[in-house]
Amino acid sequence: MLSISQALNRLLVFLLLILFSNVILAETWDSGAANDNLSESGNWVGDPVISTGSDLLINSTTDSIVWDIGFTTYSSLDLASGFGGTVTGALDTNLTITNALTNSAGTFATDAVVGVNTYTQGSSGTLNLTLDEKTDGLYGRINASGSVSVDGTLTITNAGLTFADGDTFDLFNGTISGTFDTLNLPALTGNLQWNTVDLYTTGEISVGEPMMISVDTNNGLTVDIRLFGTLSNVDIDWGDGNVATPGSTASTYSNTYVSDTTYTIKIFGSFTGYGWGVNNPVAANVTAITGVTQWNAVSGV
Repeated sequence: MLSISQALNRLLVFLLLILFSNVILAETWDSGAANDNLSESGNWVGDPVISTGSDLLINSTTDSIVWDIGFTTYSSLDLASGFGGTVTGALDTNLTITNALTNSAGTFATDAVVGVNTYTQGSSGTLNLTLDEKTDGLYGRINASGSVSVDGTLTITNAGLTFADGDTFDLFNGTISGTFDTLNLPALTGNLQWNTVDLYTTGEISVGEPMMISVDTNNGLTVDIRLFGTLSNVDIDWGDGNVATPGSTASTYSNTYVSDTTYTIKIFGSFTGYGWGVNNPVAANVTAITGVTQWNAVSGV
């Protein structure tokens, strides 16, 4: 018969086995191989066997690492503090992280769909998504079954596309939280502008020819915009980080600015009426409007 102390010792050993069975020991990058391929065992401390179940940690080096086609699936990938290089996905190859992709530092770049459970980006991280096709699913995208938490920098790279009014790119799927500190978008020609109003809700950006209104908030901090008639897919970018999404609802939309300076309001979509007509605006809320700099995309106006 076991003594109380023996029984307690066995229970302690049992509990420790349970504890350590749940600890994930990640493979750590050491740049030991002749190439910089993610699947090369020589690039990891101890030269382990890398497989689709590997958890990978990169926390130092400025290497330009290639997520090669040796394995297109891993358990997790952590670009941690201390990493100053780039991990680039294999060209035109969809990739999968079955658990978490964490981008705390350095750059993660892809021109294809990366499927993840969760994606988390810190303030020192950069995500570079390449647009080399207009067909949905054939350009850079983070496709999360769970959460997408963003910060830091988002860079969108144009690889040979000619953009046109109405082009839409779905960059993120998942439950999105946070905002990017820096957003780098490709140059557009003519009157085209990027519409990023839906980036943090549906994960989409699009190209349009918006109505553009200049305001000087030295004349008043609150600005009213009245849209009437028939509206379709209307978004308002107030120019200060705030947005409104009227969709198809005609109404008066307002924004209160916090700084006395100049802004450009961009109104995307189709609407047949702008202004006050027989209605009387609140005088103080229209004095900041100094002019309309672009009318061309406003249907019927």
